[in-house]
Amino acid sequence: MSETGGSPPATGPGAAAKAAIVAALVVAVALAAWLGRPAAGPPEPSDGAGPGAEAPLPRLVELGGSTCTMCKMMEPVLEEIKAECAGRLRIDRIDVIANPAEKERYSISVIPAQIFYAPDGSELLRHEGYVSKDDILAAWRDLGYDLGAPAEGPVGGGSR
Repeated sequence: MSETGGSPPATGPGAAAKAAIVAALVVAVALAAWLGRPAAGPPEPSDGAGPGAEAPLPRLVELGGSTCTMCKMMEPVLEEIKAECAGRLRIDRIDVIANPAEKERYSISVIPAQIFYAPDGSELLRHEGYVSKDDILAAWRDLGYDLGAPAEGPVGGGSR
């Protein structure tokens, strides 16, 4: 017995095996918890205008902040695109300064950042920094989406 009234510390070959088993269990539990966590990125595919929407829309997520100068420069660009592409493109703006957890959720380190998503929610492209309206629309065209026409999916009606 030890002076505190407990059993003496285990020593010898059996103690090393027990310590290895405990360590392996700790690692297994940590790995299971990590694998079970929700994935980063959007929680659901773009659903257009909400319940009753006819078809999902491509989606642009702009991550910025109210105190970021370049982010403020993006505001009129995104508002103009939003107005011109209503019903054909969903634009979501997220203030990562006010909502810091979103920075990790979308795995960004620089703002402003833009993430382009297909209607099924799959990520197509990322951009960091200021980007002009023409460059955003050109990126969508390069990805196969003509936002000047009614939402029909990729150019040519094919699938991506």
